[in-house]
Amino acid sequence: MSIGYLKEAKRAGMDAVAENLSKGFGITIWGQKAPEAGTQSLLALCQKALKPDVLKGLETKVGYPLQRKEVAQSLPSHWLYRLLLMRQLEHQLVQWHGGDKAYRFLTPQQIDSWEQLEQLFFEVMPRAGEDRSTRAFSMTPALPLPLFEKHVFEEDSISVSSMPFPKKQGSKDLLATVLQGLGKMNAPFSQRPSPQGPPQELATSFAQKAMALWLQNKLNVECDSQEWAKIYKTLPSNEVMHYLDQMTICDPAAGGGQVLQGAFEGLLAARHEWAYFGQRATPAMKRVCFRDGTLQTKKGEAFPYQVTAGPGGYNRQANKEVQRVYEAFFANGAHTLARQLFGVSSSAEALAQSKLRLWSALLRLAHYDAASGLEELPAIPDLAHHLCHGDTLHSRFNLETHLAKMLKGNKLRLGVYLSAIRMYQNSASPAARAEARGIFTDMQKNFRMELRRSLPAYQRLKRLENMQSLEANPLFDFAQTPEDQGKAILKAEQLRQKIARLRLQVAGELMAHQTFEWRYQFPEILNPQDGSFQGFDLLMTCPPEEEATAEERQRCGQLVELCLRLVKPDGFLALMLPDDFFRNKAYRTAVRALENQAIIHETQEVDGDGFGSLVTGKVLVWAEKEK
Repeated sequence: MSIGYLKEAKRAGMDAVAENLSKGFGITIWGQKAPEAGTQSLLALCQKALKPDVLKGLETKVGYPLQRKEVAQSLPSHWLYRLLLMRQLEHQLVQWHGGDKAYRFLTPQQIDSWEQLEQLFFEVMPRAGEDRSTRAFSMTPALPLPLFEKHVFEEDSISVSSMPFPKKQGSKDLLATVLQGLGKMNAPFSQRPSPQGPPQELATSFAQKAMALWLQNKLNVECDSQEWAKIYKTLPSNEVMHYLDQMTICDPAAGGGQVLQGAFEGLLAARHEWAYFGQRATPAMKRVCFRDGTLQTKKGEAFPYQVTAGPGGYNRQANKEVQRVYEAFFANGAHTLARQLFGVSSSAEALAQSKLRLWSALLRLAHYDAASGLEELPAIPDLAHHLCHGDTLHSRFNLETHLAKMLKGNKLRLGVYLSAIRMYQNSASPAARAEARGIFTDMQKNFRMELRRSLPAYQRLKRLENMQSLEANPLFDFAQTPEDQGKAILKAEQLRQKIARLRLQVAGELMAHQTFEWRYQFPEILNPQDGSFQGFDLLMTCPPEEEATAEERQRCGQLVELCLRLVKPDGFLALMLPDDFFRNKAYRTAVRALENQAIIHETQEVDGDGFGSLVTGKVLVWAEKEK
């Protein structure tokens, strides 16, 4: 995880804990170089803890070479992400219960050791009821997410409880400082600026305009995207809601997830507005607005979790209406994350931040049934199948390849796969969808195995492994003299070393071949009748471009062309492109493709402020792909 992502924690409200750690303990968590003499970064401490034998054991387990810095960056980032998400959960829990601080669980009183913090990570948060190892956190709702499963680096490496923290003061005091700093965080993590990608406010308006244009086109309404009320009042609510529920949105360069979060919040806001104008709203719904990713009153105040009537009075019926509002918003948000948003990133670290961003956005709408116990927190969707790691510009099969050809190496009949697609798209049963998803997962594993067999290094590896097995057989041991025996031992050791190097080479080549097969990963976008590629309704992206190099310009142009292939005919593209996109000759092919295959509805230029390390401006493009 790059240090840039750790910096976001500082902007999310950890300034106080940063200062205390630096002065009192000589630790800084967001810089490799110490800001003051005598301080160390958390990254440096992790690198120090990663002994050569530990790193070698990790390489053997994952099957490819690792850099010490890569592992050292990943571990503290996972710890930090867990803490930030748990802080979000704690904040919601306290608010839901009228500000009662008895529901706080990230406090020095509750967690008095690093071992207990790890217990919270792995034995409390992902489990509910009697499955928990302790009742000390009995008032903490379960949050079963992949984030609270041990990372592959944590299983046989260092843990937060085994970190070599400085002994300038006690380790218990260090933990207390971290927890006290977390307690001062008030703003949602996912609303804060990001060191990479567009500012969240810009990303949200950018995504919402694309959805408005697409919806107007579908409903054959000509209206300024800002004049939503005209659309609401003139169109049947059922028809509009149908399109909102079926819309599919993809970001093939998801980065930190700002664009996807903007689309998520835009869909929830649109659903609320159409429900209101369609006369579906309850009295409580008519008192609420959805803006900035939260539920608010018409006056812009926080929408109450519980309703009281008079001093000490409690209006149960009114509170049920309020809870139904939260339930409706959460259900819509879960549906959006589980079925409508798709993203791919070539960076596993950026992908982790995207997931955290969307989980945090949904968690702000979580509701609790106090009468049934706190374990009634609704399930948070697993985003592993819709937010994926891969290089979208490299695929073994193009989008027009017949599905039967793709399945040839998988030994899977076309009819079985098409049946799985229909089951996955149409079934409301989680068990049925999981069964279908298992078929797709097996296909991806088989594809990777087939890709491995096609590598020349893998063929050499198999030959050497066969040779090793023959020499290990006593029937082929012809060493008679001590001299011959020594030569045989030396030869066997050399062979073993060659095999070890080839195994790492094969694993490295597989990592380099981050081919992304759209029809393997996203069955939602396939035609269930013949398996042909249908595409997404909207493509939204901000291609990463930290430096204006020829290679980055080429990738940006290729990404624009990919978006044109991925979007449906009459679908929309929303692109944040370099400000010289239409002038620079390096983008000539992409510009020509965009002008020939799409109708550009609107462009808008913005400066580079707020884009992290980017120094150039952007041109925002909203275009419709021609039929």
